Amino acid sequence: MLDTDTDTSPDTGRLAGDTDPQVLQVLLVAERSRLLAYIQKHFPPGLAPLVEPADVLHDTYFEAVRRLDSFSPDGGVDGTSTFRLLVTIARRRIAQLLRVQGRTKRGGKSKRVAQHDSIVAVLAELAHHHRTPSRSARGHEFMAALDTSLRGLPEDLRTAVSLRYVEGLAPNEIAERMNRTERAVHQLCYRGVQQVRRQLRSASLFL
Repeated sequence: MLDTDTDTSPDTGRLAGDTDPQVLQVLLVAERSRLLAYIQKHFPPGLAPLVEPADVLHDTYFEAVRRLDSFSPDGGVDGTSTFRLLVTIARRRIAQLLRVQGRTKRGGKSKRVAQHDSIVAVLAELAHHHRTPSRSARGHEFMAALDTSLRGLPEDLRTAVSLRYVEGLAPNEIAERMNRTERAVHQLCYRGVQQVRRQLRSASLFL
């Protein structure tokens, strides 16, 4: 069971909807060490075969950056502190991974999927964004960065990732289109998603 009694004092800052994005990232980064320590302390040992605490940390910041526009001017979601907000996201991610672990034991999701499904989820939003661009400057900026990362992939990786996660085609359909085996398609998708993940992180959008 994860501990919900988090110590949020002293607070290093609050996330504000009208604050410059760079300032918001500074506030987030300021909590990085404390958040990693919290995740390590509450990391379920059974998750070790799937992910490491650092993976949960990265996914937490990824989600936090995506949600910048939901932060209210009074100091975060529902007025909570920066750290408590990050802890909430981290706890949800750990709970999600525990569900993935359960499916893995029953022959479901693989380790690879568990490690990169946060990127897969946002790639699925890209098609919707193309149809209905975000009215939010930050939302548009994030999706534009995601689109740029996707377009920067080698052609075979870009094609596989776009068809699979943006257009939603099944692996066998992609294999037929690309004249590849389904196994090759899965490998291309995994490599492509990992490259997108690294590019977003290096661009300070994944912190």
